[in-house]
Amino acid sequence: MKPIYSFIIISLVLLILAPHAGAQTFDGTNFSSDQPFFKVAPYEFDKSEQYFIFFKTDSLVMRELVPEPLTPLGDEMSLFFAKHHLVSPFKLDYHEVYFLIPVRFGDTKGTYMPVLYLDNAAGIIPGREIVGYNKVGGDIHFAEAGKNVNITLAQNDTVLIRAEFKIGIKLSPDRASGDGWSFNLKYIPSALEDTEAEVKQLVRAKYTDKGVEKLRFAKADLKFTPTHLNPLDKIPVIRITQSGYIVGSS
Repeated sequence: MKPIYSFIIISLVLLILAPHAGAQTFDGTNFSSDQPFFKVAPYEFDKSEQYFIFFKTDSLVMRELVPEPLTPLGDEMSLFFAKHHLVSPFKLDYHEVYFLIPVRFGDTKGTYMPVLYLDNAAGIIPGREIVGYNKVGGDIHFAEAGKNVNITLAQNDTVLIRAEFKIGIKLSPDRASGDGWSFNLKYIPSALEDTEAEVKQLVRAKYTDKGVEKLRFAKADLKFTPTHLNPLDKIPVIRITQSGYIVGSS
């Protein structure tokens, strides 16, 4: 199995947030701590499905998407299209589309998600307001016909992302569980003009992945349609390196 699939398994955000998250000091923060200062309820997902695309892009663009002092690693990022099945602390099915960038903070490696689109407010608010994930609303549609899958993400009747998958051979997933770190920029602007943000804080959240139950290779195509609020054309898709379908729990 290629190393990229091990990264997929460890990096999936079919995740349980650990009982706490820690804030890291950096320029511009209003408050910060090197120790945990609030608790996050554990979330459990069962048999969530995700289609994924890894692609080469411009390393300078990756640098612009990642807030300092995080450092992006390499020139490859990924895009996930998820059908989440939350089973605890409450039941909720929702769809999510998110970008994932491998990063480093000091000696610690993790991931950063510049934007996450969700189709359910109950999935948006806790992650954004508590942990700092940049979650926004979107209309996500999966059209599955045999081995062919078409996925669209839209806002205000404009399709922003189109992805096409042709599902291929079954692969043997690495079922080993793993822990990792997700870094998020928790940002709340001030209501006053010409004033620094009320909160500008780098939050580090721990996640646990129980492993992958199904994994299939796929051929994929990806297209972005930019809008004023979503300038996705600034992210070049130079070459798709890996794509597939995965089912896992966390």
